[in-house]
Amino acid sequence: MRSAITFDKEAELGYLYVLPPSRKYKIKSTDELEMNEDIVLDIDIEDRVVGIE
Repeated sequence: MRSAITFDKEAELGYLYVLPPSRKYKIKSTDELEMNEDIVLDIDIEDRVVGIE
């Protein structure tokens, strides 16, 4: 499986897709890591990590 990385220069944020961006999924929640609030995980309705911001 290939991962994709995007970067928004204006917001200065990177996004690492854990699941392929072309795959269909619905985000259920966005969770901050307790030990590093700058890292956010997108979780889908099947409780899989979709991406990391």
